[in-house]
Amino acid sequence: MRSRPLVAAGLLAASGLTAVALAIGCAAILSIPDRTLGAAPDGAADGAREWCDQPANKHDFCDDFDHDDAAGGWTPGSTPGATFTIGESSDTPPNAVDMTTTPQPLGVGAVAGLYVQFPMARKFDHVHFAVDVRLVSIDLATEGGLSAELGFLLLEQQDFCIGVVMTQAGIGIIMRSHSTDCTGVTDLPDDSGTITDDAGLTGYALVSPVPNLKQWYHIALDVKRNADGSGALGFDLNFPGVITPPQIPPGYLTEAPPLVAIATSVVGPSGRIEVQFDNATVDFPSK
Repeated sequence: MRSRPLVAAGLLAASGLTAVALAIGCAAILSIPDRTLGAAPDGAADGAREWCDQPANKHDFCDDFDHDDAAGGWTPGSTPGATFTIGESSDTPPNAVDMTTTPQPLGVGAVAGLYVQFPMARKFDHVHFAVDVRLVSIDLATEGGLSAELGFLLLEQQDFCIGVVMTQAGIGIIMRSHSTDCTGVTDLPDDSGTITDDAGLTGYALVSPVPNLKQWYHIALDVKRNADGSGALGFDLNFPGVITPPQIPPGYLTEAPPLVAIATSVVGPSGRIEVQFDNATVDFPSK
């Protein structure tokens, strides 16, 4: 199958949808395809259904990128030096999203990604965001005491965001507040460990060793908001050595609806980066 380029629609950023538009409903606004079981042929075996249409894979939001309007439920964005395509998947065929960036010099960034902004009705109480990820090529370097960083998952709401990043040391969690840019990453000191600000907010914390390249992994972020605005953060990856992630201090989380994103967001010095994504799901558990 030939790769089909996606049309960029500006930088990855928080959605500009108005409150009136949000009230119409998520599927109507975002052109989310109908993924109900009724869309599958009557009597079709599970193997004949797309991944999201199989009974075991029922989620509040699901995209396996296998339907005609692949990635139609997302808003795309990219900068020069970054591209994304819908191509062949070795995870759950036929399709996956492939995102790449060209080599970047020290301090220069590039990003390609897809995001979904959920409507006002989806309050940020309990959010579970999961996706299959394949790290095809990760070339992160160090220069002048600064090391490159790659961001590839984002869970965001108004004035606060959680990012999953890759560094030379492994996979890490970063948190930002009161920021208009949650998709751009920055260089890290090459000798940095856990970074925490005076308010107890995590600037960087390692949560996993570097996983193997060219292998599919299932990664999940789980956040439960508490009454005081703190949050219980869970991170899961089917790879040995996962570390308990830092928790969210009081006062950062609100009821504002979430935004989720998959991306390759890199800042140099770096070589070529390529990351593939498949089977992205979001759930809003009642407990």
